[in-house]
Amino acid sequence: MGDNGLKILSLNVKGLNTPQKRRLLLRELKRSACHIAMIQETHFASSRQFSLRDKAFPVAYMASSPQKKKGVATLIHSSCPFKIHLEVSDPAGRYLMLVGQIASTTLTLFNIYAPNGYDPDFWTEISSLLTTKADGRVIFGGDFNAVPQPSLDRKASGDSSGTPSGYPQDASLESFMLDHSLVDAWRLHHPGDRDFTFFSNPHHSYSRIDLFLVSLSTMPLIPTSSIGDITWSDHAPIFMTLSIPSYTPAWSWRLNSSLLHKPEHILELQQQLRDYFLENDSPTLSPTTLWLAHKTVIRGHLIQLGSRLKKQKLASLVSLTKDLSKWETLNKLSPSDVLTAQIKTIRTAIRQLLGEDAARSLAWSKRTYFEFANKSHTLLASKLRNQTRSKHITGARDGEGVLHTSPATVNKLFTSYFQTLYNHSPTHVSDSIPLGQSIDRFLSSAPLPRLSPAQRQALRHPPSEEEIAEVIKAFKPHKAPGPDGFSAFYYKTFAQTLSPHLHKFYLSLWEGAPAPADFLRSDIILIPKEGKDPSYPQNNRPISLLNVDYKIFTKILANRLNSFLASIIHPDQVGFIPGRHAFANTRRAVVLMERMTDTQLPSLLISLDAEKAFDRLEWPFLFRLLATWGFPMSFISILRSLYDSPTSAVITPGTVPTSFSVGNGTRQGCPLSPLLFALSLEPLLSAIRHSPPYYGSNCGRGGIQGIGVRR
Repeated sequence: MGDNGLKILSLNVKGLNTPQKRRLLLRELKRSACHIAMIQETHFASSRQFSLRDKAFPVAYMASSPQKKKGVATLIHSSCPFKIHLEVSDPAGRYLMLVGQIASTTLTLFNIYAPNGYDPDFWTEISSLLTTKADGRVIFGGDFNAVPQPSLDRKASGDSSGTPSGYPQDASLESFMLDHSLVDAWRLHHPGDRDFTFFSNPHHSYSRIDLFLVSLSTMPLIPTSSIGDITWSDHAPIFMTLSIPSYTPAWSWRLNSSLLHKPEHILELQQQLRDYFLENDSPTLSPTTLWLAHKTVIRGHLIQLGSRLKKQKLASLVSLTKDLSKWETLNKLSPSDVLTAQIKTIRTAIRQLLGEDAARSLAWSKRTYFEFANKSHTLLASKLRNQTRSKHITGARDGEGVLHTSPATVNKLFTSYFQTLYNHSPTHVSDSIPLGQSIDRFLSSAPLPRLSPAQRQALRHPPSEEEIAEVIKAFKPHKAPGPDGFSAFYYKTFAQTLSPHLHKFYLSLWEGAPAPADFLRSDIILIPKEGKDPSYPQNNRPISLLNVDYKIFTKILANRLNSFLASIIHPDQVGFIPGRHAFANTRRAVVLMERMTDTQLPSLLISLDAEKAFDRLEWPFLFRLLATWGFPMSFISILRSLYDSPTSAVITPGTVPTSFSVGNGTRQGCPLSPLLFALSLEPLLSAIRHSPPYYGSNCGRGGIQGIGVRR
């Protein structure tokens, strides 16, 4: 949301029953950068409502009539954290009322398609809803088929003075506005101006029947309102910006992967990278500085490339729109057949241009669905995923269970919870002698295997360029990037150019250079646990979005560990161990329960679910455990550098997050985390296995033996 504003659009589309027109609308909404779109005249029958959802607008509310006429729809952008409380839809398809909340502001959104003629019953029904069910700040948007001020908002053909008499529906609208203290947002920003949203070809007349009406308390939050051009629809879109108090959207750059789809763009950026490294790679500049600075430089080139391509793509449309605006303004001042003909010609050209763009997009979608419709593919996964489930955290409860909705307070509560979780034992530091002695006593009591010389040697040498290339090749290209915004697709595209310099950076870390703060930084996104109230911080699963260069490094270490992990981890543990599967322990548990039932053997089954288990692992214990196991000091030292003052920030909508230091835990999202957790759990499991009088069950010849604890 630019300038803290929520951009709202209203547009009468005159029917959306063709796939091409629906695609045209969604692409137009994306170009307009709106957050809430109020659409009228969808012409969907209630028995068959087409989807208006896509990736940008995953949430759509509709009201349709039994026949293919009327119909309204309100679309919510994926970046808009609108939490719905109440939905009231008209079975005749004339209106849709949504009561919801953004941050701590409650909104009532009315999407209106009013009758063409005088219909007092319609306004009586709307008045009843407004007085009984509306809440908070009220916003009406839509096609009212009436104007607030006929002398300014209507202009007949040949009427230079612009003083036509009003229609009965105009009087009904005026009375409705007075009764409920509603004001015309555009008129308050443009007093005395004349502009129109609809041109009637049969009557050769202009009118401003598309309106935003807001309550008096809402008007101070409306900094701008405007009228667009009549292009592919017979109505002009209208726009309004709503400033939400205490809402400060945080923006972070992310690589637009589409910039790397054309060979000429790849060659251009390839040359930029070569020039950068050629000019700056010198003995006086550390590999760390060289690597981190390249991100800033290439990010600037990518932003510049994206801006240039957007201007080129829209050049024809912008030129035609400027011409249309010029002729439209002249025709509004003094209508004539010559100007009307010129306007029609330009509109035809615009419709053809937009139609061709929508047709190409639709053809690509059809080809994709044809190719992957019957395959287990990303396309199927995205369709199976619940697209309508809100991804936004809209509230947080404090320790007393009180719900807070202010974005700053929500982020503060979540940050406080995870800061405490990731620093739950601040006195447990590596140089604490009593803590070290306590850990050593426990580890000495648990029989643990030691690494063989070959296994130690596999962990001792620094990452090679071959390992870097192998990991980059295996990465999925479109996973969410870390705080720096560079996805794996960037590394895969420029692997040959980046790998040598990335290798130098990794070598410097291996030789003892401190890991830079940006390298260790992560963003925490929250995934609500199924069936639990997400306003409680503990009911959300934290996933760390790490920079790809960090994940490449840790994936190399993880690959080395994976090569022998199964030989040092007891078969009881199956999670994240290569060659082992969860169903094996499930099967064992079933067999054990059957044996207990058949033999009446006194037995005990214990199921433990450790809260935030990954996040509670203490680093002093981990490092001493690795030393006890015989891990080489070079490997332990590099792990220490990766866990040397990392920082995280919890991402919630509507505010800029605050970073905090992390003092314990393995970050979910790091390739090393599950392996380190499995290693850290093994001493406890070993101690339980070797603690008489408790022992595992023995089931049959060559069957299940010594199963005491499972993961």
